[in-house]
Parts: sequence; C-alpha cells; structure tokens
Amino acid sequence: MRDRHRASLELRSQAFSRLQSRFPALEVWFTLPVLPQGLTREGLEVVNLALEAGVHLAGVSVMAMDYGDSAAPPALKSMGPYAIDAAEATKGQLDALFAAHGQSFGWDQLGVTPMIGVNDVTSETFSLAAAALLETFARDRGLGLLSMWSLGRDNPGVLGQVTATHSGLAEASGSFATLWGDYGSDPVLQAAASGPDPD
Repeated sequence: MRDRHRASLELRSQAFSRLQSRFPALEVWFTLPVLPQGLTREGLEVVNLALEAGVHLAGVSVMAMDYGDSAAPPALKSMGPYAIDAAEATKGQLDALFAAHGQSFGWDQLGVTPMIGVNDVTSETFSLAAAALLETFARDRGLGLLSMWSLGRDNPGVLGQVTATHSGLAEASGSFATLWGDYGSDPVLQAAASGPDPD
C-alpha cells in the first residue's frame, strides 16, 4: 500500500474513532473487495488500521464479484459457491485479525454483496439459484448483511449483456429483491441471532 494511501486511511480511521467517541451508537461498516480466498492484502490493511485507531467495527461486507478467471475458474465452481468460499475465508481472516486486537468477530458482523446477473467479468454470472444458495448459507450462519449490487440491475434485459439497468438474465423484474426481501426481518432469522429461548 502506498504511503499516501496509508496516510489517508489512517486519517479516516482516526476520524471514525473520534465520531464514535462523540456518538457511541454510530455503526461503521466497510464494504471491501474480496476473492474466493478472502480479503485482499489491501482490504485487510483497511480493517487493521481501523482497529488500531480504536474504531468499533460493526461489520465488513465483501464484494463477491469480478474475481477474474484465475482466482475463480468458471469451470470449477459457479458464483454461489464462490461467494460462500469468500465469506468463509474472510471470516477466518477477520477472526485472526480481531483476535490480535483483543476482540472477537462474529458471523453477524459479516455481510456479502454479490453483483447480481452477469458481472463485469462476463464469465461470472450470479444467478437466482446462486442467490438462493447464498441465502441458505447466510441464514445457517446468521450473516449480518445480505445485499446486492445493485437494485437497479434487478430487471431482465439483453442476455449476457452488462449494464447498470439490468442483470443480463431473463429473470422477471424484482426477482432477487423478492428472494432476499425478508432477510434480516424474518422471525426465524431473529430467533437464530438471539439464541435459544431460555425457557
């Protein structure tokens, strides 16, 4: 990481820390690029600098998209399993990093944000089936966030084409939003997050 980038990240982390000392309820989430093997070196450094500055990180959401064929060979897995790989690898990385700072990192502090439909790397397509698979994983683990890049792309369009206004799939408008629409507000999910009933 270049010195000037590191300096700007340090200043930002200090600003977050000061804001939180004044407004303790302020939650800070980072959305960072990821590979199926986990956060990049730069992404880990962003988190590390924040923790060093005393920032209380509410969570980290990984951008499960545009990995590239060398990091995510399309012949080996589809985008659903690769998103799960990215989440699990990131959880392991952040478990270790937070522990080094005397903190713990829970599944409820992890989010996954895939690019729905055809990605900018066009060999990668995040389908509705991939979304269903990722949601099952998210519910099983109790992920704190499940989101998409982006709501504006949740429309059918020219197959295989990448634009900001459709997914490049034949799915009906709102298909991904409908599938994930109750995530985080579902009573079953809330019960899993709060633990078993003491009675």
